[in-house]
Amino acid sequence: ENWLKNFVRVATLHPPEIGDALVGLHYPALNGAAWTIIYEFRCYILAAIFGLAGLYSHKRAYLGLTALVLTANLVFEPLIAPLLPPVPGWFHFAFGAPNENLRLVSAFMVGTCFWLFHDRISYSATLATVSFVLCLACLYSPLLAETGLLIFGGYALFWFAFKVRWKPLRTINAKNDISYGLYLYGWPIGALIIWWWPDVNVIVLAILTYIFASLGGAASWFGIEKRAMRLKDVLPFGDRRTSAA
Repeated sequence: ENWLKNFVRVATLHPPEIGDALVGLHYPALNGAAWTIIYEFRCYILAAIFGLAGLYSHKRAYLGLTALVLTANLVFEPLIAPLLPPVPGWFHFAFGAPNENLRLVSAFMVGTCFWLFHDRISYSATLATVSFVLCLACLYSPLLAETGLLIFGGYALFWFAFKVRWKPLRTINAKNDISYGLYLYGWPIGALIIWWWPDVNVIVLAILTYIFASLGGAASWFGIEKRAMRLKDVLPFGDRRTSAA
């Protein structure tokens, strides 16, 4: 029964749950990082809906909708959440927690705005510095922390990605991107190391986790992700998109 339950959870992009596994750890979850996958998938579905609706062609409308979602995220916890009834288990399983949906959809839409307005955004070291300072200031406010991180932190991050010319930053993951596997495998590998070696030094733990998670990420990239991405070249709309370009 437990295996069947976890099969359903994994098949529906929910993290597996085994109550008696990793008992004794501070947070005994098999993979505490995997909870974001289903929310990410929902964001992809939402992105497809926006595209089919032609919203990306109306950039100002999309910007206004993003501002509305950000505002909803700001006021949800203090004003809206106390008025809502408890979320049923089936609703949570199918659609997720309302607050987490707002948080992650906000991040997704802000990132899309950076992409939509990339030709109008000027990245400068001065603005990046100011944005970084504003981001740090917002982090001291529980109300503004997430919004400040998304907007000001996002600008500083994109400036760093686009303008810093240090060669290692230009080559790491440039062709073979193991970052997603690194993110997913880091948690279970680190948890297993702590499980088998409770007295491990934190620096040794970080190094070992990074090494083995990188190997797992590389296996995932070359064995699954890179091959799956090739499928986009055989889809019917791929040829039309190429010919139109």
